[in-house]
Amino acid sequence: MPSGGLPVGAGVQPAVVGVATSLVHAAFDRILAQVSALEAGVLISSADVQEADRVARRAEAVRLALVAAADRQQVHRQWGHSSTSAWMAAATRSGGAAAQQEVVLATALAGGLDRTREAFESGRVSKRNAGIIVKAMDKLPEGVTLADRERVESALVRDAAHMNPGLLDRAAKVALAAAEKTAAEVADHLEAQLLDEERRAYRLATVTMHDLGDGTTKLAATLPTPAAKALGKVLQTMTA
Repeated sequence: MPSGGLPVGAGVQPAVVGVATSLVHAAFDRILAQVSALEAGVLISSADVQEADRVARRAEAVRLALVAAADRQQVHRQWGHSSTSAWMAAATRSGGAAAQQEVVLATALAGGLDRTREAFESGRVSKRNAGIIVKAMDKLPEGVTLADRERVESALVRDAAHMNPGLLDRAAKVALAAAEKTAAEVADHLEAQLLDEERRAYRLATVTMHDLGDGTTKLAATLPTPAAKALGKVLQTMTA
């Protein structure tokens, strides 16, 4: 085995997580042979290219699903690597930067972006467009609700199915700007509510004291909560 842990050698049946891939390879061989044997005048259609692209996307989705699973299992430790990306670089003979990007994308897709992952796995969305969605979702403000996050992701997935990366990137930026504006408006509204409550509390504040004639005074008050808490601390120190 090479340092990445991939089995090689004659007689080894090709498989992924125990599922044989012989038929997949055989299908590729038949397609390539068919393309080579096409008679003059037989044209390749856009449907042919689109289906080949969908197959390639699904293969990439399988690859990233394997990466995410390997990261969860910390497989790299078994092979003496410092990280999943280092293990991937060795297993696929790719560069470290490219492997790191794949690990980031794979773990993000497996970490809750189910709509994006499912669209990618079905071949409807390309790997590059899936990455654009992941970056956009990661930049959403913390104040955005779960329902709004789901709406943003769903809209971007729909766009990703028919937009090229340039157009999708612009759409993602528009969606992000709208979400940031909405979050800011919500924050401003909450702040205005708190200010109104505070002003109302001060308007309603009353304090009455009645000397009981025995060295003590009865105190009754309606105070804003922050002021009441501060007063309570003072009274606790006096009566402790």
